[in-house]
Amino acid sequence: THARRARGFLIWHMKQFLLRLLITCSVFLFIGCPPAKELTKETPPLPAPAAKKPRVAEITVTVASVNLAKLSKRIEQKDIDEFVRVLKGEKVDVVTLQGLNRYPGVTTRIDILDELSRQAELRHAFGETITTSGRQNGNAILSSYPIRSNENTHYEGLQSGNFEAALQVVIDCGTRDLIFISTNLPEKASETDLAACMRQLATFRTQYDHHTILMTGNLPDASTMKPPEGFSATASPGDSEAPRVWLSGDGSVMLINQRSQQTAFGAMTIAQCGLYRQSEP
Repeated sequence: THARRARGFLIWHMKQFLLRLLITCSVFLFIGCPPAKELTKETPPLPAPAAKKPRVAEITVTVASVNLAKLSKRIEQKDIDEFVRVLKGEKVDVVTLQGLNRYPGVTTRIDILDELSRQAELRHAFGETITTSGRQNGNAILSSYPIRSNENTHYEGLQSGNFEAALQVVIDCGTRDLIFISTNLPEKASETDLAACMRQLATFRTQYDHHTILMTGNLPDASTMKPPEGFSATASPGDSEAPRVWLSGDGSVMLINQRSQQTAFGAMTIAQCGLYRQSEP
């Protein structure tokens, strides 16, 4: 009996020892082992936005414009020769003239338009404003591209007594037809007359719907009178006597560069314009 008691006591102590050992090991393992790292999924960097491609013009057209209305001297053959050299040196595609005087049937006077067209090898169209005593006045457009058609529209309801008009020419520039307008507004026109002219010019936007329009002439400064809806005005070419340029405002044509230059015909505007597809952003 004593031996059984001693054996039972020993077994109890061994159980207690093993229990303490188990608890100690568990605590050690719990404290000594670092917690498992939380796995995080790395988010890949966002791709860089695609660079916006610059708009590329289908074609570029160089336009020159001169207003002869204030030219006081008589144009001679040498003046035409000099003007043609300038046009060829600048590689001008289209020339617009305002306030041009012609003397049909007068053999002693050079027909400026015919001679200029012949020497520069340009097609031409003429829109008469008035004929008096053998002198014919009007606007003209010359082009290295084929001319499809032309129309001359007189301003109506003017109080100034001037007989001014706007010559419209449809030109085939290869990729599309362009509408060029050459006009000479009445000098010292009243606000009422200018407003009447603007209303007439605004009708061309509807008349030539879905076509690109380039308008040149003694157009008012945009700071004093804004262009009609559908048109945008370019900055001054640098000379107050040089014609201004208005363009279709739908983005189909944009001014690349512009400047003025003195010629035998007076102050000339030279504008390089790019033609763009309207579907581009």
